[in-house]
Amino acid sequence: MSVSCAHANRIAILSVYDKTGLLDLAKNLTKRNVKLYGSGGTAAMVREAGFPIKYALRSMRPMLILAM
Repeated sequence: MSVSCAHANRIAILSVYDKTGLLDLAKNLTKRNVKLYGSGGTAAMVREAGFPIKYALRSMRPMLILAM
């Protein structure tokens, strides 16, 4: 049995200290139509590499407040 997530809104929140492999991860997630959100330096590195990413603290604040 397979499950399709073609219509699901998939997101990944990225925040890492050691950025080894980060761009490979961003590339693979982007290929799978996952929306990327990241914290400061993580988001900056991903964006500078040309991948679409939003800053998590600015974009996710309403969702994070609701989750608390």
